[in-house]
Amino acid sequence: KFTLKNLAIESAGADWVEPNEIIAGEQYLIVADETYALNADEDTNAVGAAEVTVEGGKVTSEVTDGMIWTFNEAEGIDAAADGSDQYFITTASEAYLRRVSGGSTPALSEFDSANARYFPWSLIEREAEDGSFTFYQNGSTRYAMTIAENSVSVARVSNSSGNIRTAGSPIRLYRLGAKKPVTPEV
Repeated sequence: KFTLKNLAIESAGADWVEPNEIIAGEQYLIVADETYALNADEDTNAVGAAEVTVEGGKVTSEVTDGMIWTFNEAEGIDAAADGSDQYFITTASEAYLRRVSGGSTPALSEFDSANARYFPWSLIEREAEDGSFTFYQNGSTRYAMTIAENSVSVARVSNSSGNIRTAGSPIRLYRLGAKKPVTPEV
């Protein structure tokens, strides 16, 4: 189990790179338009956006603890209607990312089995086929996430007429990669 303190130590001096696959249990940055990362404020249970810099397929700016999310298998949840994998997304202190019922913003909370439908998230490749994804909830109604400067929102996408592959922000994931070489001080 990671705590915020040892997670920061673990990621110091490492590269956050685009992965070839999503591996349950691994930590990721969720970045929109190669500009804004999904960011958790665990003091207020709010979810926002933090500016990042992406160059050459990796994040080159500072990564804070609030930007790091763990993708966990959504065990005990019915399969997604479109067959996509579903994940429970958690912070380092194991707060869950969820959609708020009736709201347009996501939030953090403990898992609530009575409202389990608000917790699993899916990714689907976008129509542009540029390697980006739509980050969404997949149920009888789908909700796509948009991450922009100073805001994060979730909007309903009609299953009958809406195209989930073009909804929300184009999302890319970055996973902690190989450590950068350490140059000894002379």
